[in-house]
Amino acid sequence: MTAAGGMPGMPPGVAMPAGTWYVHSMGSSAETSAFDRGVRPLMEIVLPDRAEAVLAFRGDANLQDRIEDLARKSTEGLLTEDERAEYAGFVRANKFVAILKRQARNLASESPR
Repeated sequence: MTAAGGMPGMPPGVAMPAGTWYVHSMGSSAETSAFDRGVRPLMEIVLPDRAEAVLAFRGDANLQDRIEDLARKSTEGLLTEDERAEYAGFVRANKFVAILKRQARNLASESPR
């Protein structure tokens, strides 16, 4: 939780919308640019042969249902401390997946076909 009561990376009092698993915002553009620059060399090793699989990745239905349940509870202010920690973990994972997908898209668009 942030000091304003919202989840990290989310506006205060706003949960991830139902059905949303990938948030394409990480913070300021300077932060995003620095992070992208820092991880790009690793992504160039890992992603070239797996970019399509990364881009096609979706959490399974049970995972999505759990995130939607936690998002609803967060919006209603009904999360327990354990659920708040679990939800924060999903938000963090969500950012990581979004970054992987962005890097995979960038690498795919740069590679010759």
